[in-house]
Amino acid sequence: MTTELDAPTLDRALAAAIDAARAAGVIAMQYYTDGFDVTIKPDDTPVTQADREAERVIVEILGRAFPEHGVLGEEFG
Repeated sequence: MTTELDAPTLDRALAAAIDAARAAGVIAMQYYTDGFDVTIKPDDTPVTQADREAERVIVEILGRAFPEHGVLGEEFG
């Protein structure tokens, strides 16, 4: 089954994606300039506090824009 999205929905999705990317970028740049620690996750891959905080803000912004949808992220599932 194919679902087509109307222009207002696409505009809202684009606006939310841009807001989320900008907010995550602010977090990433803060850690980039101030420094960060790398820890190893149970699956032996690296993660930083910047990764976790950026994912949280992305999920928060997308969740507000589309509360009826879920978000699957790398750090928190």
